[in-house]
Formats: sequence, structure tokens, C-alpha cells
Amino acid sequence: MGKMAIGYGSEWHLIRFMARHRNCLEKIIEKAEGIEEGTGAFEWLDFEFNNFFLCDAEIKGLSFLEKFGITKPEGYINGWEGSQSWDAVFRLDGTIYLVEAKAHIDELSGVGCQASNGSREEIKDFITDNFKKYGITANDKCLGKYYQLANRLATAAFLSKNGISSKCLYIYFTNGYNKDYDTKSASTEDFRIAIDKEKKELNLNQDIIDTLYTEIFIEATSGKNDDSSHK
Repeated sequence: MGKMAIGYGSEWHLIRFMARHRNCLEKIIEKAEGIEEGTGAFEWLDFEFNNFFLCDAEIKGLSFLEKFGITKPEGYINGWEGSQSWDAVFRLDGTIYLVEAKAHIDELSGVGCQASNGSREEIKDFITDNFKKYGITANDKCLGKYYQLANRLATAAFLSKNGISSKCLYIYFTNGYNKDYDTKSASTEDFRIAIDKEKKELNLNQDIIDTLYTEIFIEATSGKNDDSSHK
């Protein structure tokens, strides 16, 4: 996430729901994961304090493992410690969830992997190695505009391969980007069309989606969710 906007955008709405609508958020997560309402054992991690205009520091790399009392496995790309950051991290009934929040379609894509050529190959090899179990071979598209989802899933796969149950949780806020001079808000169907394109581009199959990825859609102004299954 970049600089937080006031009143709109993914970071604003995620902070709202984590602070003011935590019960609502947790119920939606429980439902998506097939957990009986009110029975999930949530452990949310705090961000680090940062005195630069009170912009608290996001959780980086695998730093969250130490907070959960878990030793970091060998084989993680050290360069990601500074460049990978999570919108939120929590543990639920023994599984670690790496959270990404989105409020408009453009947030699904980016400039791609900006590492040097040697590091790009290392990253591609890491993604390939950790996708192998799911029958997926990484290609250069994994380093392209949908690189974020590829590296998030590869990290969850790496942790799971090393006995640390992990998943990516993507939270899509519908009607979450309205402002007077620029309306980018997306509906659930708008998001789903874009998400399906993203998954197809990365050649993701149902096995990796079912195992490592959960998506939820929250209407930003009401807290209602679209609970229809579409993975």
C-alpha cells in the first residue's frame, strides 16, 4: 500500500473494518473458510510504530513468523524481506493468513518485478519450485503486471511446504473508491472479471486456488458480503 487516502481506498477501508467492524470482518472470513460463526481463534498482528508522520510500518517479509514463535525456514529469498509487505497478517485456527486489500481494478496489476536480471531469475526459480506441487510451471508472466499475486502465492506455498500452514486472503471492497472527482469503484462482478483474467494470465489452476487462496467481497458502506462461491 502507498500513502493512505482519507475516506476511500483499500487501506482506509481495511483499517475501518479492522478497527470499527472487526466482528463483521471476522464473520465474513469465518464463512469463507467454512468455520462456524464466532468459533474462530483469530490472532491479528500489530504493525510496527514509525514516527514519520505516524505512518506505521507494514509487516515485511517473513518477520511475522517470529511474532508467532516460528523459526523462519531455509530457502526464502532474502531480498524479499524489505520489498514484500503485507496489508495485514493474522493466524486463524493454526493457519497464517497473508492479507491483501483492493478497492479498485487497477490495484490488481502493477509494474511487475523490478529486480535486477540475476535476482529476477532467482525469484522465477523460487516461484517455479513452490508452484511445482500444484502442477504449475512459472513463466515470465509471473514477473509481469500480476507479479504481486504470484509472489504472494509462492510465499504461502513455501511456508506450507515447510510445515507452516499458510494462505493468501484477498479482500475486495466494492463501492470502496468513490470520491467527488474520481470514481473508480468496482462491483463484485467487475472484480471477478478482472480476477479471472489475472488467474488465467498466471496459469493458476483450481488446486492452488483451493489450497492457498481465499477471496472475499465486502460492500464498503454496508459491510455486506457476496457469499456466492466463485474460485
